Amino acid sequence: MRLVLRLEGHLQSWGSTSRLSKRETNAYPTLSGVAGLIGNAMGLKKSVDVSDVSMSVRIDRPGDLVRDFYTAGTVTGVAQASGGLYSDGVVGEKFFLSFASFLVVLDGPEGKLAEWAEALQAPKRTLFLGRRTCIPSRPVFEALTEVPTKEVLDFWPSTGNGVPQLVLESSRTDPMAQVVYDVPLSDRDFASRVVRTV
Repeated sequence: MRLVLRLEGHLQSWGSTSRLSKRETNAYPTLSGVAGLIGNAMGLKKSVDVSDVSMSVRIDRPGDLVRDFYTAGTVTGVAQASGGLYSDGVVGEKFFLSFASFLVVLDGPEGKLAEWAEALQAPKRTLFLGRRTCIPSRPVFEALTEVPTKEVLDFWPSTGNGVPQLVLESSRTDPMAQVVYDVPLSDRDFASRVVRTV
């Protein structure tokens, strides 16, 4: 069974390696970001379990990379969790994809995908595309189908022009593959998976 999602919005941000003051974005949705989106639709405070799910992405429109430079507390300071005050403030930058469009195909157990599909059609909380400020511009749920993943990626209507790129799960022996750390284990811990962009 396949769950097909369409991820479109004015802004998206899919970070997998960002830390501290520089928040980068991947060029395509991360598995952890999609798991968080589904968890939000179900009203959970965490991501759903994706250990038995594979994800493929078709990049219909890659979008433009946008940089947001920000400052916080440079005059008043920033409160610390310990109760103190960090007087220097915070200066940083966040990166987003503007007007990107992705077709995401999740392949996994039928019961799990059906439950997710139902939640995405009537979400319990606001959905976002990576960051809380990135709201979808259209419904995220596209279909629950038995059509094989390759056929969905090859023949599903595209929202872009030209030949789209595909991000497919691969094996560690693939010389063209890259390792991404986007399989959520806990709040801040991630396992790796191997993908290939074609």
